Amino acid sequence: LRNMARTPLNHQHPPAHVVVPGHASANSGPSDPLAEPAVLSFKYFQLNESGRPMTMLRRTARIDDRTLTLGKDVFPLEAVRSAQGRHNILALGLDDPASPDSDTVMVLQFSPRRVREAVRTLNRAVSRRRAAEARSRLIARGRGSLFRSCLCPGCGCTIDLSGRRVTAEVYCPYCDSVWTARDDHSGRRAEEGRQHLCDGCGLYGRPDTITCGYVIFLVVTAMYRYQIKVLCTTCMRRESWKMVGTNVIGLIGEFHAVPQLVRSYLRARPAGRQFAGLEAANGLAGGRRPERAEAAYQQIIARLGHCAGVRFNAGVARLRAGDHEQAIAHFAQALGDCANYQPAVDALARCYRRLGKQQEFDALVAHWSLDPLADPATHWAGELPVNRVDHPTA
Repeated sequence: LRNMARTPLNHQHPPAHVVVPGHASANSGPSDPLAEPAVLSFKYFQLNESGRPMTMLRRTARIDDRTLTLGKDVFPLEAVRSAQGRHNILALGLDDPASPDSDTVMVLQFSPRRVREAVRTLNRAVSRRRAAEARSRLIARGRGSLFRSCLCPGCGCTIDLSGRRVTAEVYCPYCDSVWTARDDHSGRRAEEGRQHLCDGCGLYGRPDTITCGYVIFLVVTAMYRYQIKVLCTTCMRRESWKMVGTNVIGLIGEFHAVPQLVRSYLRARPAGRQFAGLEAANGLAGGRRPERAEAAYQQIIARLGHCAGVRFNAGVARLRAGDHEQAIAHFAQALGDCANYQPAVDALARCYRRLGKQQEFDALVAHWSLDPLADPATHWAGELPVNRVDHPTA
């Protein structure tokens, strides 16, 4: 939240989208399931820096198409810089009216369902405004033709695709999902909405929430700690065994740890029919077996045709094995499938800096940030990876 853009807001109408056949942006009428509710109300606790409620009584919040009301404070939606949710926690980044160059972070706690609805509603407003700002900046620099955007099929947020090549997939940074640009009605999109990065291993898969709780007795005192994580099946089982072993010291914690362990085995969520074998491949990558993991990833890619998330996993597996050159090739191929896949860009930048490839690093930064001083013909080294198969694009 502290890394949010601090530039003054440009109050203007949202930009027009490039309508892609089969994409959510082609259907945004009143009956669209992505249409946001007119008014959203909920009760909340505001948390302090230590994560405890600041008041004994809950306050009332209200979100409509123009304002965000928190208790007695009313903020225009233009003041919301960021909205991030995790289970029953909502973190808001708001413009500080006393200091235009700084922001205020507020952490609220209320029901998980309402948190999801609030994040979706606020992020739609935030994404529309950011796209409008990006369009204004490009027009001011004489590069307005680079602007392009679309709507996320999952959360309905506006995805800024300015200056990116048209690829088979699109990444939504607001819901951390990779979507096929053209819906082939094969059921793949339904499974893509459940695929995200794991909090534990950082690999692309189908994670689930788990409550990690520890109760430890230390002679005359006791320590209690819990945390909600979003983990893949492999990491969930590893974390569950850790809880079972640690809570043996206090025994009471086993009443929570054992059910979580059983749940990690009995209710493990498979990746789905389209992504079959992905969890097993991720387990091989986490077990430091990059060759076998890469072979499993290649089988999935051959079946799907394109999948930036799976290619990203192959790059991470090679990176953990110390093979930076091969990892760079996989990350570049991931961007060949999805031109705006931010995790692959970050991984490429780390590899370039680790290998001392300053020229490639500078070219990647200039290309990604659309630096107006950079030569438009300049391309970063991985833009056209070798042995890349061109797929039909929307």
